[in-house]
Amino acid sequence: MTIAFSTNEEEYRDEGDSTREDAILRCINEEDLEVGQHCWTAVPKPVDLKRFLPRAERLLETISEQAYDECGECAESWLEGLPKEQVQDLEEMVHAAIVAWMEKHNELPHFWSVEQVQKHEVTQELFLQAQS
Repeated sequence: MTIAFSTNEEEYRDEGDSTREDAILRCINEEDLEVGQHCWTAVPKPVDLKRFLPRAERLLETISEQAYDECGECAESWLEGLPKEQVQDLEEMVHAAIVAWMEKHNELPHFWSVEQVQKHEVTQELFLQAQS
């Protein structure tokens, strides 16, 4: 497990520190923090890519609405009431295609979220420790 650090609680850097203390000392040094200022530490957490991918139900709804807009009442119930297994199959196929495209073009997320965030005040002791 590594610990990331931040000076604004929004943008974190993960430099491979294995303890909060190491991350705090690195933050003090690299961000030129002074006594009384603050830094935050957190555990990086990989993003769940599936949370960002489209849901099959929404895709089918969009397709159906566009068909209705163009063709009228005759397309009104198209793609409605499909078996759950078919919808799940579509979602898995769409997600696989999107991930394959991201991999091919090196567009997988290069970011992460954080958890277990802690705020730290730079004390005189920490400041001196960082300088040594």
